Amino acid sequence: MSHPEAADLLALLEGCFGGERREAELVEHLKGCTPCRTRLEALRREAQDLDLSIAELWEREGLSCPHPDVLQAWLAGGLDEGQRVYVAFHLKDLECARCAAVVEDLSSPPPPPEDPVSQAEERALHSTTIFLRSARR
Repeated sequence: MSHPEAADLLALLEGCFGGERREAELVEHLKGCTPCRTRLEALRREAQDLDLSIAELWEREGLSCPHPDVLQAWLAGGLDEGQRVYVAFHLKDLECARCAAVVEDLSSPPPPPEDPVSQAEERALHSTTIFLRSARR
């Protein structure tokens, strides 16, 4: 076997090498090839330094998260069957904490509006205070 490509070594590290026979050949090659073992170890260290898998990147960036408008429509029952199934899967099976927080926020009742009379009184009191302070000077 010739020296493996970096992609093959990375696939071996990730545990997603295609084909048992090719993987066995690669493992056998590594047993007898010091430069390839050194290269594999360097790739392993580099991967550990990155310390980020595809799944972690996908989750961190929220790449599969539905838009908040879609979550709002889901709460209101306004999605078609495929969309409903996906949102339910995303929230319940994947247990996406980011989307669960959005749904919780969307489900919370809005704060009660402030009394307009109280707001007017507050503004009047504030402007009167400013006026009286400036008149003292």
